[in-house]
Amino acid sequence: MKKRKRTILMFLLFAVVWSATTVVTVIPYSPQNAVRLYVLKNGHPIASMFAFPKVMSRADSKLQSGNNKLTCYGVNINFSAGPAGVPIYAVRVKKLVCINTRHIRRILWDK
Repeated sequence: MKKRKRTILMFLLFAVVWSATTVVTVIPYSPQNAVRLYVLKNGHPIASMFAFPKVMSRADSKLQSGNNKLTCYGVNINFSAGPAGVPIYAVRVKKLVCINTRHIRRILWDK
């Protein structure tokens, strides 16, 4: 009985810690979290935790988006999105009032 209570307690502790870290890293208060949320919405929960989005240089952002006003973030883990399952490695982010939105740039890989 004691072992069972310990197991239940460990499971509940794990669930609380996992839920808290997921909420903190996914809510789009920052552009990096907006990118993580976009990856999560495309059905890649593990990739969203390990995406580590980084700001691309201004020249690369202009090349990717065609617009100086949008900032592009590169992700370390490529993920697929859309009905064709196109691999994505760059996500454009535009800030609206207090919410960051995601604009994707789909890149076809020649493999």
